[in-house]
Amino acid sequence: MIEWVSAQPAPSSYRFMAAWRVQAGWLVCQRPQPGDEQDLYEAVMVSMDHLRPWMPWVRGYTPRMAAEFVERHGGQPDQTPVDDAPYVVRDHRRRLLGVCGLHARRAARRLEIGYWVDVRHTRRGVATLASAALTELAMTIPELTVVRSTMTRPTSPARPSPPNWAMSTWQPAATLRRRPARSASSGDGA
Repeated sequence: MIEWVSAQPAPSSYRFMAAWRVQAGWLVCQRPQPGDEQDLYEAVMVSMDHLRPWMPWVRGYTPRMAAEFVERHGGQPDQTPVDDAPYVVRDHRRRLLGVCGLHARRAARRLEIGYWVDVRHTRRGVATLASAALTELAMTIPELTVVRSTMTRPTSPARPSPPNWAMSTWQPAATLRRRPARSASSGDGA
């Protein structure tokens, strides 16, 4: 079953603890930090045609927008609850490969994994590995019940978004639900 929904933020009261950095194989996902602005801007500009159908925020992208992104999401210590935790994705040579993130969406105790990859680094497993790393990270959040990885679907005049949708539509690529703990009194022998 395909479930189409808008990417509406979760209730403002839902916040979670996000790690500062996670490493997965040959890539590192780290919260944005001062000095990332130029690499982010360059990656978006090089990837503009690739990102435009999927990411509405790239229209009119400026160096100031990259700086505001780093300022808004960087420098937060591990113990600061957040509702949005983007990570800059780099390889062992420190090349920026893209951005991924954990985002509170739709309901409390549910996170969405989102990502985009610099067009110069697509088809190399970046999104797969970054999503796997964030899925493992998300499942360490005790109160989390669902983590969902999504594929966005571009909007176009031939396939417009429904009215009142804030972002492009998306389709669940994978949903992981935490199983409730079984009690000793359930009688199932477990």
